[in-house]
This record gives sequence, C-alpha cells and structure tokens, in this order.
Amino acid sequence: MKMIPLATPSVKTLVHADKAARRTRARKSDAAFAAALIVSGLLATSWSAVAQTIFLGEAGNVTILGASTVTNTGPTIVVGNLALSPGSSVTGFPPGVVVNGTIHINDALANQAHADAFTAYNQLFAENNPLTNTNLTGLDLGGLTLTPGVYHFDTSAQLTGTLKLDTGGNPNAPFHFLIGSTLTTASGSMVMLLNGGSTNVFWQVGSSATIGTGTKFFGNIIALQSITLTTGATLDGKALAINGAVTMDTNVVNGSGVTIPVPPGVTIPGEPIAIARLIAPEELASIFEIKFALDTLEGTNLIQRMDDIRAGSNGFCAAGYAPQVTTQGYSKGFDGKAVLDKNPAPAFVPAPENRWGVFVTGAGEYVNVGNEDDNAHGYEIANGGVILGVDYRLLQNLAVGIYGGYEAARADLVDNGRLTMEGGNAGAFATYFCGDFYVDVAGGAGWNSYDTRRTALLGDARGSTDGSEVNALGAIGYDWRFGCLNIGPTASVRYTNVHINQFTETGSFVPLEIQDQSEDSLRSTAGVRASYDIKPGSKGVIFRPEVRAEWLHEYNDQAFPIDARLASGTGPILTAFGPTVGRDAALIRAGVRAQLSAAFAISAYYDGVLGRSNYDSNGASGGVSVSF
Repeated sequence: MKMIPLATPSVKTLVHADKAARRTRARKSDAAFAAALIVSGLLATSWSAVAQTIFLGEAGNVTILGASTVTNTGPTIVVGNLALSPGSSVTGFPPGVVVNGTIHINDALANQAHADAFTAYNQLFAENNPLTNTNLTGLDLGGLTLTPGVYHFDTSAQLTGTLKLDTGGNPNAPFHFLIGSTLTTASGSMVMLLNGGSTNVFWQVGSSATIGTGTKFFGNIIALQSITLTTGATLDGKALAINGAVTMDTNVVNGSGVTIPVPPGVTIPGEPIAIARLIAPEELASIFEIKFALDTLEGTNLIQRMDDIRAGSNGFCAAGYAPQVTTQGYSKGFDGKAVLDKNPAPAFVPAPENRWGVFVTGAGEYVNVGNEDDNAHGYEIANGGVILGVDYRLLQNLAVGIYGGYEAARADLVDNGRLTMEGGNAGAFATYFCGDFYVDVAGGAGWNSYDTRRTALLGDARGSTDGSEVNALGAIGYDWRFGCLNIGPTASVRYTNVHINQFTETGSFVPLEIQDQSEDSLRSTAGVRASYDIKPGSKGVIFRPEVRAEWLHEYNDQAFPIDARLASGTGPILTAFGPTVGRDAALIRAGVRAQLSAAFAISAYYDGVLGRSNYDSNGASGGVSVSF
C-alpha cells in the first residue's frame, strides 16, 4: 500500500513518541553520549528554531535502502549495508560491490531500517513552517552559498552547477532541504561543504530524486518514491527510498559513516570507474594467460621433436635412405669374358636408425597484452621453461616418449603490480607415420605456485596460492618429398585447463578473497610447414632450415574472468574480466636444426604469435638431442 506523509496531528504524536524513545535510549547510554546530545541540541537551537537532530535508527546502519527493487549497472561501489524492504529483487551485484557491509533483503535490519527511514521522513516533513523556514521555490540551487537552516521548496528543486554549504566549522550544522515534489541535478553538478563537513545534511523529497550524470552530491536523501543515481554520480551520504526503487549506474555511494583513512600523500580517485578498477582484480587474469602462452609454445616444441624422430639421423633427404654398395658388379668384355666393375652402381637401402633418443629443449617468450580494452588494463609477461624427454622407436613407424619440465614466468601489471609463477609438469607423447601421413599425440599435467601483488585501494593487495594444469594435443600432417625438400599441410587441436586454489589477499583497504576457479583454452591450428636438407661436404653434417606458418584460432574465452568477494567473506561474488584479446592469429616458427652426427643434433627457432588483436608474442626455442 502506498505510504502518505502523516498529517500534522499524527506528526506531533510521532515526534513526541520519538522524543520519548530518545530519552529511553539516552538513559541507557553512557555520560559522554548524553553530553554530546545536549551540546548538539543547543547548537541546533542557535541555528534554527525548527531544525532538529534527525535520528535514523536502523536506517543509519544502511547506505542504500529500496522498497520495491534495487538495481545496478556497472562497477558501482556501495560503502555500507544495502537493504531492501518489502521488495525481493536486488540485481547488478556483481558487477557492483558492497564494501564494509552486506546485502539485506527483507530481514530484521532491512524491515526496521524501512520503518525508521519513514519515521525520519516524517520528522523532516514536520519541520516545514513557512514562518521560520527559507523558501527557495523557483530558485536554482546552483551558485548559492547557504548557512545552516531549513530550506523549503513548494514543488520541485533543481541543482545546476555548484551549491556551497558553509558549516561554520561545526560538524553538526543542520542543512535540511524540504522538497515538495522532485529533486533533479544537472550533469556535472556538485554540493560542496565549506569550513568542514557536517553529518546533519538531509534532503526530504516528496516524490523522486534524480542525481544527474557525474554529479558529486552530499547528504542523506530520503525520498517518498524512488531515487536514481545516473552514470558516474557519487553520493557522500545515504539513499533511502520509502516506496519505490533505487537505481544505480557506475556510482560510488559512501553512507557508512566510516571515513576512509588516507595515508599522507595518497589521493583516492574521485571517479567511480577508477575506484572500481583499484578494487577489482582483473589483472589477475594474467594467471591464465601465462599458462596458455607457455602451453602453446611447449606444444609446438613437442610437435617439433616428433618431426625430428620421423626424419631420423639421416634427414628427410632421399626419404631416409642412404646409398650403400652391397655387391660387386660384373660385365662382359669385348671378348665375351666376365670383367669386374671398378665403379659399381650404388643400391639404396634403409640406413640404420638409433632407436633411443634423449632431448633437452629450452624456450623463452615475451607476451604483451595491450591496453586496447577499456574494461581492463593490459600486462606484459616474460616466461620461460625447459623440458627433458626420452623417446624410443618401438617400430620403424612408431615412437613413444615421456617428458618432464620446469616453467617460470613473471607478469608486470598496471601501476607496478607483479605476478610470479613457478611450476613443473610431466607427460607423454607418441608419433605414428604410415608412408607420408603422420599422427602426433601428447598429454600432460602439472602443478604451479603463484605470488601476486597488485595496486589496490590505499595499498598493495598481496596473495599467494597454487594450482594445477592439464594439457593435451593432437596433430596430423602429410609430407611431400621432392628430393631434399619436404613440404606438407599440418593441423592440430590443443587443450589446456588451468586451475587456481582459493586465496585471500592482504595489505589493501579492500582486500579480496579470490575464489577457487578454473579456465579452459581450446585452440586449433592449420597451415603448412617446409624444410630442406642441406649436406655440405662429405662429413655427414645435415643442416635442416625449416619454416612453419599456421592459423591459430581460440574457441573459448577472449577475456578471462576472475571471481572474487570481500576478504571478510561477506557479500556476493563479483566477476572481473581481464583484457579482451582476439581469437585469431598467425603462429610462426622459423629456424634450423643441425644434425652434427648420427648421434648428436642441435636446433634453434624463432616463435611468434602475430596479428592477434590486443596481443603479441615473440620467443625463441633451442635444444640438443642425442640418439643411440
């Protein structure tokens, strides 16, 4: 049922009841609190005969109070409790976040706050006395400088520009604005306090209040109907809607009564988006990007090893066959007798192959995720790793192997933040080839540890955790051999799952509890590779320059999410997204392998991920192998 302001007799009755309740509370409080009430009462009398101290009751323990709904869009920050009564729908949290409070829907606090807010509304309504109030009807509040008192608007009130409230240096100076219908502020308006702040600024609105885009507003708004905070508006005070909704869009609302302790030389950003970015942990999405980049490079190196196994110690030239003299040749002379040939024609037979192989491959990579996404800052990653493997040729056309590796990485985050990772993994691989067609498979798992430091609100937020990974790949291809030239199509599918365990940050004003979570990457490649065997001289050394060019496509997330909540464990889980990167890129490898003998080889390659939106990667791989 719609609530209507009480008539004058009821208001008097309600005020007397409120005074009686205050006397009861005062008797239960300590002497200091009672003395404070007396002093504030005397000061209020000197300012205005009708300005009272407004007691909010449980409404004083909430920052946002809605009756029908509370809705939000964007990274709004509410400092203090958010309550709804008698409605049942609070939406938009996340992406909004409640700091130093929780969300209360139709519980004891919400219901009592609603009743007490209506009491405060009527207490303010009762101050309306044309003989003692200042009537500002028809005036724009913008450009005015007001001293403490009660100000009345018969109908609507408008603020365009800056309203200055001079407190005279007293923290309880009353500024009570009694507005008959609507309160509206123009974009970029401001309420500014001179000579210190005041806890006694109230806006009693007869219907609805709309705080315009980018407005910096001060005071407690108690509206009979709804309150709307448009994009980028900030409110240093409470927004209490008696019958309607509270609607927010990328706002900062601080009505908790808690002053944020600002260290010397530190400035809190004034814009909601800047504050939200300091609280939100979107830069920790680099945890996932580190591993996906490392596994892409590791997969390429494993495929390269299986290419080398198929080529063998003799290379692709002559299809892996070597010329050998197996018999002496004979021919008939002019007289018809058999004659021994001095230069018999060579016969091509399979060259002997070493079945065992041991290899070590090292790789380093620099990844830059740019700042092209307005949602999140980018970061720079420097990573590297080494894998040691052993393989065995079971058959002439089938080889299997195992490997183990160590990886390390560092991500440089926005505003001197940093994330470091160390980990190890192990796995197996196999290659099968029939004629010119081949199939490669590999899979592994690992364990990683992470240390995080990010620039947060009023301090660095630090954390430490660990996690696991699983990866797999499958590849196919075909080799066309033209003498010592080998060329053919390639295709692969690669999968990585990265999991991190829950951890709690320390060190900032708003530390977070980063949730236990996983992220997947599913990538495919398709392209071509080509190599050419060069055998200078007669010492058996083979140089094999190679180039591989493939199209890479990512099927899963383009912006990796990070789920978090307040470190206190209260409030909802919010999801922050890292920078958005493109799905498609060119995967390039170019380099050379030198087969120095039938048993020993070295290699070096350039690796790049190029042409990917908001993402660049350049790296190098090199290794040695021994076969026997």
